[in-house]
Amino acid sequence: MLVKAFACDLDKTLTNETGLIDLEAVKLVRRLEAAGYPVVFITARPPLFTAQLGSFIGTCGLLSAENGGVICDLRKNAFGLDPIIIGDINIVKEAYNVLKEELGDVVKGNFFGLLSSCALQRTFEISLGNRILKKRKIPAHLVDTGMIFSLMDARVDKGVALAKIAEKAKFKPENVVAIADNFNDVPMFKAAGYSAAVANAPEEVKKSAGYVCKRSYGEGFIEAVEHAMKKFGLTFK
Repeated sequence: MLVKAFACDLDKTLTNETGLIDLEAVKLVRRLEAAGYPVVFITARPPLFTAQLGSFIGTCGLLSAENGGVICDLRKNAFGLDPIIIGDINIVKEAYNVLKEELGDVVKGNFFGLLSSCALQRTFEISLGNRILKKRKIPAHLVDTGMIFSLMDARVDKGVALAKIAEKAKFKPENVVAIADNFNDVPMFKAAGYSAAVANAPEEVKKSAGYVCKRSYGEGFIEAVEHAMKKFGLTFK
């Protein structure tokens, strides 16, 4: 496999167990960038937060937020967010109203800072929510990020985002190593040429990964990068 880039999640992949960014992982991201291996954040977080974090850490400028619903390219202008919105927020709003109608006040959502999705508290069974949306023929779905439920346009996921980012960067998804930790990352694993799950990932997620780390969180990210570099003969030059 010819590795052109790395794609990674943020929460519980670049952080420690309390949600703090792992500084050793950040150092490794910068080393990868300096060696010519762009690092792309593909996360459930809002676009502005993701763009600012990527800029401060020093990533390539390509990123995806809201589980693939939004793509940003900051390579020409680090302060010009100018998002490409893939997911349809109107579909998501309709889906949210349906869930509220069916499940009542147990559905607690937030659209703040989001352009294509809704962040919901994990206060009900996700399978129940998805059954309701399917029954009502709403083209939206709920995805568990491990922290929230993301309510999204059904056409959107992290794999779709990775393919679009790869196209913009002029390489193929098969040239990407994906590193992440949760169910919403599985489409990205499937789209990438190689994937690694950190040790804190659920067992079902680990089954979708090409490599399962022995270490968790940010330390797992470091292990995954080291493993991929050895496997594919990469160097820091």
